[in-house]
Amino acid sequence: MLEELGKKASDWLTAEGIGRAQQEIRYEGDFRYYRQGYELHIPIDLAALKAKGLAPLGEQFSEMHDRYYKFRMDIPVEIVNLRAIGVTATPSPARSSGCRRTCASGWSWSRRRRRATGS
Repeated sequence: MLEELGKKASDWLTAEGIGRAQQEIRYEGDFRYYRQGYELHIPIDLAALKAKGLAPLGEQFSEMHDRYYKFRMDIPVEIVNLRAIGVTATPSPARSSGCRRTCASGWSWSRRRRRATGS
């Protein structure tokens, strides 16, 4: 299933004009203890999943749950959602005199206005 999601993500990036060599497909899932009301997001290594199966992901979830909430439960772990995320590098936008970099790693656009003053 993850490979199929990864192929869809890659096909979408290709359709957007991004070559396969520039693509990175990341996998992650939302896991929770059986019938729990919230999930933890865990990155998934597709090669490790194929080689070792699901058990290491359940253990990774339990370790993360113990780190965050200070306890573990001896009940089954559920997979709630699976995702494939297509990633690529993009060029930085050109800076202009009307643009300034913000500390939130975004761009803030502003225009300088000149006031006309009459005598």
